[in-house]
Amino acid sequence: KIAFVGSSLALALHVVVAAGLGAFISRFFALWALHLATALTFSVLAALYVHEFATTDAEEDALQNRTEDAKQDVQTYGTVERLMGRKSASASLSQVCIAVFVAEWGDRTQIAMIGQHASQPLLPVFFG
Repeated sequence: KIAFVGSSLALALHVVVAAGLGAFISRFFALWALHLATALTFSVLAALYVHEFATTDAEEDALQNRTEDAKQDVQTYGTVERLMGRKSASASLSQVCIAVFVAEWGDRTQIAMIGQHASQPLLPVFFG
């Protein structure tokens, strides 16, 4: 429950940051230039996704590999409770929020959202 709330808060903060950056950028460029930049950004991201799809081994189970890596890390380093001790709910919430925010910073979707906020109305992009 705490992880869900912390993650949701971090992702909501990302939307607010993207909206602010998009609104700030829209002051300096013409609308056609923002539409072009947004279209180019989406095109580049689409090409990256196609490349990632094309270079991924179809026989490899990425989820299984990550699960095994996590199990190995727990065996090597121990559990979070053992490493950090028991934390209060608010401390755990803030740790999850900060970890997700930092992990998602500069993600492809955030970059694309900045472009959308710069060239389209704020509220539909914010809620969409």
